[in-house]
Amino acid sequence: MSELNFKELNAIANIFGRYVVDQSKSNLVKAKKGGGNLENNIKYSVSDIQEGIKVTFEMPQYGEFVDRGVDGVKVKYGAKAFDGRSLKYTNKMPPPSKLDKWIVKRGGKGVSLAPRDSKGRFTKRKIDSIGFQKSIQFLIARSIFFKGIRPSMFFTTPYRAAMSKYSEQFSVAFFTDVKTFLNLKK
Repeated sequence: MSELNFKELNAIANIFGRYVVDQSKSNLVKAKKGGGNLENNIKYSVSDIQEGIKVTFEMPQYGEFVDRGVDGVKVKYGAKAFDGRSLKYTNKMPPPSKLDKWIVKRGGKGVSLAPRDSKGRFTKRKIDSIGFQKSIQFLIARSIFFKGIRPSMFFTTPYRAAMSKYSEQFSVAFFTDVKTFLNLKK
């Protein structure tokens, strides 16, 4: 007896996955959050399971915070994780040291957040060199703690769009695969 092969369904799942990943990366670039680890590590995979196929999306863990946002102590966005739990700062700030690379990279219209001296060299901005309260890292971490992170929906928007765009094609592909299987059994 031959086994049901989900060839058509698998093809649509790969188109679906590619679409969501490509649109997510594009949204990150448009939101000026691209060009880094998050954009480079959004991936999808399609695997066969007993009930059919499974499309899995992977990204660095902090991608969920960038997508869904995080409620600050003072500003609330109603941020919810993919699994439904609340995303919020309550009593701990993000670690200031983790913001250093972002501070150097970030800036707009020719202005960098990382201070430079008259010769264009980076000046001290770390906590251990200029003091905790004055460091740019601390000030940004404190701002994030109070204001949170605004949701970008870079992943959620293309995922929802793909679900509605490809839902009928998923159904057609499934029935085509079943029809092919039944014709082979005759």
